[in-house]
Amino acid sequence: MSSLTIKDLIEYGKERLDLKLIAGTSGINKELKNLSVQICNKESKYFQEQLRPEGILIIGQEELSWLSTVSPHICQEILDNVLSLSIPLIICSTASFIPDFLVEYSEKESVPLVTSDYNVFTLESRIIGLLREKLDHIVVINGVFVEVFGVGVIIAGESGIGKSECGLELVTRGHKLIADDVIEIHKKNGDELSGHCIELTKYFMEIRGLGVINVKSLFGVASVSDDADINIMVEFVKWKDGLEFDRIESEEQFRTIMGVKIPLIRVPVRSGGNMATIVEIVARNDILKRENYRASTDLKERVFDKIKRGSKRSW
Repeated sequence: MSSLTIKDLIEYGKERLDLKLIAGTSGINKELKNLSVQICNKESKYFQEQLRPEGILIIGQEELSWLSTVSPHICQEILDNVLSLSIPLIICSTASFIPDFLVEYSEKESVPLVTSDYNVFTLESRIIGLLREKLDHIVVINGVFVEVFGVGVIIAGESGIGKSECGLELVTRGHKLIADDVIEIHKKNGDELSGHCIELTKYFMEIRGLGVINVKSLFGVASVSDDADINIMVEFVKWKDGLEFDRIESEEQFRTIMGVKIPLIRVPVRSGGNMATIVEIVARNDILKRENYRASTDLKERVFDKIKRGSKRSW
């Protein structure tokens, strides 16, 4: 695990966390030692009793309003407690205002004070995800991860579009399920990604109309695997009139995860379409691409050759 400073967290989370530095600039180069996140709760006397040492503190709008009404003596008790526990960073969530004593404390003790428009629970989740990504090189995404002909394929798309049903169909055709719903992605060797199933849901799938099934129990040990390299992503998109899709691979698309580009294929989903067959073709096509063969390039070359020869015979 590598180190992370408060400045790093603010910069990495510029878009995902929307952090804005208000005070305590002199402390932004401090290293985050205890990578935990805590939300203050005035109802449980969080300030006084439940703060963890060196953990990032998030204060919501309700708590900020409460702080503005308490006596100076209680404010000082709170600040002494925060100081004694070496809280490195204070984040004010959805704050319409920030009490002056917090700003003064931030400047005096060099404890960065930042704001964000996101609510406390979104901030907590996103900070934890960002810490895992930057320090453990792990991110979590939603989708179905299968190994098809030895190719690691992530099936993505909005909820209810048929990802799990497609994954189950692929399993019945002899391919392997890695993860359903929650995919844990690890970065390895600098520019390679592998997908894993979290322990809680390993071998399980949720199929609408059937409920939860255990793929390993139904289809045997050969139908599942704990992890696989990620080679390509297929995104299911609901078909709509006027929606445009690439028909001849005129421009490759990618999804970037932890700085690594994954080839992305967007596939329209129509009623009655066999998406498992499409995914199999995507996997086979990926194998051919690794052997430097592209059907679109082959077709273009034939067309250009036809034009050059100037043949008047029928195409």
